[in-house]
Amino acid sequence: MSLLLQNFHFSRKEFSDDLSNKFLETYLRKVDPSKIFFTQQDVDALKKKYGKELDDYLMSGQMMDAAKAMHALYRQRAMQRIAYARDLLKQGGFTFTQDKTIERSRRKIDSWPKDEAEMQQVWKDLVEEQLLSETLRRETVARLAKEQNKPDPLANEKPVEEKLLMRYERIQRNIQETDMEDVAETLLSAVALTYDPHTDYMGARQVDRFKISMSPELTGIGALLGGEDDGSTKINGIVVGGPADKSG
Repeated sequence: MSLLLQNFHFSRKEFSDDLSNKFLETYLRKVDPSKIFFTQQDVDALKKKYGKELDDYLMSGQMMDAAKAMHALYRQRAMQRIAYARDLLKQGGFTFTQDKTIERSRRKIDSWPKDEAEMQQVWKDLVEEQLLSETLRRETVARLAKEQNKPDPLANEKPVEEKLLMRYERIQRNIQETDMEDVAETLLSAVALTYDPHTDYMGARQVDRFKISMSPELTGIGALLGGEDDGSTKINGIVVGGPADKSG
């Protein structure tokens, strides 16, 4: 892939220390776009170790060594942050009785939290915002239902805290289920995107999905889909006469 990019990509950029640093910056933005997992200390350590070396790892065929090491740190930090968020939810104590401003989206924030103390405050704000948003959503639905003399469709939903805990558990499972193909694709995609935003790398599974999406024979399976409390998708029913029904 490294040779293909350098020799056949339109830009003809040669690998260098400067480009290697950009590979790492793109990777970090890709795995932590909201800057809620890595601290600035983590980022500085990664730049010191891999900033000028990623191109060498790629050209020497040792790319997976760097990819696995960086993913291991990402996974460790993600597990720490999610565990902290779950502890905050279990402890409770959010009252919403004071004026406060919280960033609803961190994607436009330029810098990572400088240390663990600042990161913990970021996660306190995130949990508080999610609790408030879900509470307000339920209150709005209940009010509209009352105005229309209809039963509240969310009356039997799980408590807000329990629902958010389930979402964090799902995020945790998704990260834990990441395999080596995913790890490689994340880094190589960052390398490709560094050349320009219209260049990408696709692993074997991604290529298969792309071929299916481009097939003129693409059809639905005939299933009625709904959402679980943790945000994942579930099948609520089967369409009579559809592919899933016919296959049993």
